[in-house]
This record gives sequence, C-alpha cells and structure tokens, in this order.
Amino acid sequence: MEKKDKNQRTFKSLNVYLLTTIVLFSTSVTFLVTTVQLIFEYNKNLSQLENTFSLVRSSYLSSIESSLWSVNKVQLQAVIEGVLKLQDMKYVQVETKEHGIFVKAGKREEKHIISQSFPINFRYKGELRNIGTLYLDASLKGVYSRLISLCLVILVTNAIKTFLVSFFILFLVRKKVTNYLERIHNYLSAYNLNKQLIVKGIEKQKNENEITKLVHVIEKMRLSLNKQFSIIEKHSEELEKKVEEQTTELNVSNIEKTNLIRTLSHDISNPLAIIKGRSELALKNGPQKNQFREKDWQKVKRAADAMGCIITLVRELDAAASGKTDLSLRPVPIGEAFTNSEFIFEQKLKAKDLALVFTGRPELLDAEILAEPVSFSNQVINNLISNAIKFSYPGSKILFHVQEEDKILSISIHDTGPGIPPDIMENIFDPNYKTSRPGTSGEAGTGFGMLLVKNYVEKFGGTLEVDARWIEDNPEAHGTCITLRLKKVKGVENALPHTA
Repeated sequence: MEKKDKNQRTFKSLNVYLLTTIVLFSTSVTFLVTTVQLIFEYNKNLSQLENTFSLVRSSYLSSIESSLWSVNKVQLQAVIEGVLKLQDMKYVQVETKEHGIFVKAGKREEKHIISQSFPINFRYKGELRNIGTLYLDASLKGVYSRLISLCLVILVTNAIKTFLVSFFILFLVRKKVTNYLERIHNYLSAYNLNKQLIVKGIEKQKNENEITKLVHVIEKMRLSLNKQFSIIEKHSEELEKKVEEQTTELNVSNIEKTNLIRTLSHDISNPLAIIKGRSELALKNGPQKNQFREKDWQKVKRAADAMGCIITLVRELDAAASGKTDLSLRPVPIGEAFTNSEFIFEQKLKAKDLALVFTGRPELLDAEILAEPVSFSNQVINNLISNAIKFSYPGSKILFHVQEEDKILSISIHDTGPGIPPDIMENIFDPNYKTSRPGTSGEAGTGFGMLLVKNYVEKFGGTLEVDARWIEDNPEAHGTCITLRLKKVKGVENALPHTA
C-alpha cells in the first residue's frame, strides 16, 4: 500500500510538473505579447495626442485669434473651454505680452503631461501681427489608465484561456500517457520475470504508438532476461565467493600498505627534526666559530641511524605483509626505548618546558620485553610520548612508569593534560573516525598514532589500555594514562643493577 501511494505521488508530481510548465510557458508568452501590445497602444495614444494638438491648431486657433484681437474675453473663454473638453486635455491658457495670462481653463499639473504652444497671430491691414501665445497641457494619466485597463483585460482573458487549455492538455496526458506509464512502472517495480506485462486499455488501441511499442519491448526483454537469469544464477554464488575472498585479501593488503606509509611518514619526522635543527645550528655558528661540537655530530649521526632503522623496519614489515618473512620479535630492554625517547624529544621537551620522568624502580629499565626493537621504540613508545608532549601544558611532567606483574611488564605513560573528549575516546581506535585535534600549543596531528600503537602492541602479543579523564568532566584531576602490558623476557631478578 505504501509503495502504491509512493508511485501515485510520483505520477502526481509529473502531472503537476506538466501543468506548471504549460502555465509558465503560456504566462511568459502572454506577458511578452501583452508587453508588445501595450507598447503599440502607448504609441497609438501618443499619436492621438499629437492629432489633438493638430486639431486645436487647425480648428480652434483662428477663433482664438479673432476673439483675442477683438478683446472679447467672454467669447475667448468659451473657445478655450471647448478645447479643454478634448480627450486628455487638462489645461489651456492664452497669454499676451501686455496682460500676461489673459484667460485660462482647467487645472495645471506638474507631472505626466505633454505640453504644446502655438503663437497667436492676426493679419491686420496686410500685416501679420503676433498678439499672444496659446499654451496646451495634455495629461498622460488617461493614457496610463487606458493601458492598465487594457492590460487587465488581456491578462484575465489569457489566464482563463491558459488554465482551460492547460487542464485539457493535462487531462489528455493523464488519460493517454501517465495512466499507462503508472501501470508499467508498477509492473517493473514488482520485478517478476515470470509474470507477463498486461496494460489494460492498450489492446483497444487500433494504431501502434510509443506506449504499445514500449510494452512490446518490455515483454521481449522479460523473456530474454528470464532465459539468461537461470544461467547467471548458477554462477552467482561461486563468483560472489571468489569476489569476497579477493576483496578480503585486497583490504588486508591495503591496510598493511597504509600502515607502512603511516609508519614511515609519522616516525621519520622526529629524527629528521633533530638533523634539521643541528644542521641549522651548524650553519648559524659557521666553521670559524668552532661551536658545533662532537656531541652535536653524534646526535646528528644517532638521528640518521634512527631514520635508517625506521626505513629498514618498513621494508621488513612490507616483506612480512607479502608473506616473505615474519616480524622478528626478540628481547628489548625498556631502558633503551626510554633513553631513545629522551634523545628524540629533547628539543620538544625544552620548547614546552616539560620533564620526562621515570618513576619506576631504576633496575626495571634493564628489564626486557618481547617485541621488535625499532617498532617498539619508534612506533609505540615514541608515539605515546609524542602525544603526551602534544597534550601537556607547559611546565608540567610526563611520567614514564614500569611495573613488574608476574610474567608481564606494564609500561604506563601519564600526562596531566586536558585528557580525551568522550566522543573521541569511544572511537579512538576507529580508522574511519576523525580523532586528530590540536595540542595545548596548537600542535597539529594525524589521528593515526593510537591506531598504530595498538596494531604493533597486538603484533607483540600484548595489550593496551587507555585511561583518560576529560578536563570538562574532571576539572581538578584530568589527564591521560596509556598502559602497555607486554610479555616479560627478563625481569628484575635477572637484571644487572642499573647505572644512570
């Protein structure tokens, strides 16, 4: 029932569209024709006014001349009163040099008038003498009024005609076209290849037209589709299975490739920043100042080595994703990753006046977990510390805590920044959700860091927990704590005493 109502609304919209189109087109033509006719009528009325002025000159001017010469004011007034009765004439005035305005009739208007003047001459003893001037004012208001009346008559008659013709055309279209189209539409919407298309009323039509042709074509198409459908149905399940398998393989491959690109672009930026900063320092000091110390060169070399390790790791991950090799897991000292982070983020920590503080027992820095060394240091620990720096307030501390739990070592990185908003917290590991946001000093981010960390931790056989307290919900105790739990290879009982 709902589907039928929807179809009826569709064809009703078509009828409304046809009616609207016909009315708009007819109205446009009516306005155009009316405009042309009004222009013609306006020019015609102006010509009539000119004829009226000519009539006054030819028929009334001689009487005015005689009356004015004989100074017969009564007769002159009667003549100009007669002139005033002519169509659209509003004001008549006779003016002489001696008396100024001698006689006048009507009321003078300031706007929408056409003025005309004629000299009043009288021939006396063979000499033509100028005895005054006749002034005429004709009003255009009458012209405008007649044009408006004409316009209304044209518009009303054409509107009636337009609507009558439109509804008649609409009736024919509805009866001869849309009714059949609606039935064809209902048949095609049902999509039943076993049912023949029958449109009532078409069989009564003697001559073939576009609708009957359409019905015949649809019937031929139905028979052809019905024949081919059985063949397609046999192979569809097998093809769907193959497509699903290939799609899964492609998705896995794309995810791995994307992770490799994210890894390379995200983690190579930190050592590259060190090389850039030290190089700028060397260029600034110059060789003659001899201020670029061996320690600085060692930092540049260490950063370059870190970049080399990251690139090697990306190649190994690419090979692992291709099935050529497996990700090589081996014992990794926690202290090695911690000191690497101190080195990598030395400048960023100074820039925000932050302190990276180890809060566990010192000997735990020598404890070892099972991981891949480069990815654990750069993609996991550095990512978490980079986020902590980004979201820490200047002058605060970032805590790096290690705790031994039976066969597990837990590593926690805690900051006292604003925390994570609830909406981002719910989708923090969703690759399709935008989790990037600016840091406390406006630092930009990609939003991929936590997803990379989670992927690597799971590759190492570990787990990751996020405990965040959003500043708006916890104004006194806010911040973020990320905890990693990884397999312990060597604990405190087997570790050598740690030396700073």
